[in-house]
Amino acid sequence: MTITSYRCLDTPLTTWVLNTVLFLLSMTLITIPTDNLLFCHPALLFLFTVIIVGHTECGGAAACLGAAQSPDLNLDGPITTVSSLPVDSALNRWLEPLTRIAAGLQLSSIPHAEALPIVVEENVKAQVENLANTITIGDAWKKGTRKGQEVWIHGWVYDLNTGLLRDLNISRGPPGAAQPQSPALVQ
Repeated sequence: MTITSYRCLDTPLTTWVLNTVLFLLSMTLITIPTDNLLFCHPALLFLFTVIIVGHTECGGAAACLGAAQSPDLNLDGPITTVSSLPVDSALNRWLEPLTRIAAGLQLSSIPHAEALPIVVEENVKAQVENLANTITIGDAWKKGTRKGQEVWIHGWVYDLNTGLLRDLNISRGPPGAAQPQSPALVQ
C-alpha cells in the first residue's frame, strides 16, 4: 500500500486496503489534466482500487480558497495562490487548478470555515474525474488489468477531528460494471 500522508493511522481500514489500494491522502492535487502522472506508475500493474481521500483542514485547499476569495484574483492569466512565491513557482502551478475550481464555486460570501469543506470535496471530485480520464485508467477499463480485475476509483473525505472517512458516492469504474460496496468503516 502506498500512503502519501502521515495522517493516515494504522486501522482496520488501512489493513483492508493493504496490497489492493493506492491510497491517496492529503493530496491537494494528484493529477493535472495535461499531465499523465500515472502513465507508467508501477503500482497500477496490480492495482484494482484507487481511493482519493481529501481531508478536513487541508492547508492546500485553504490557501486556494483564500486566493479565490481575494478581490485581487485575476483568472485571465497564471494565478498566484501563495503570494510570497513567484507566480511560476512549482507550488503556485500545483495549486492553480484548485484555486480556479474554488473561484468557480463563488464562495466569497460564505465564511471560510463553511467554505473549506466544500473546496475539499470539490477537489476530491475533480481528482476522481482527472484520474478517470487518464490513459492508464481508460486502458484498464477497456482492456482489463493483468490480473483481470476491474479498476475502481473512489472519492472519500477523512475528518481529522473524528478519524472517520466519508464516501462522497462519486466512484468510477468500468462502464456497465456494478459498483462494489464501501467497507463498513466508511460512512
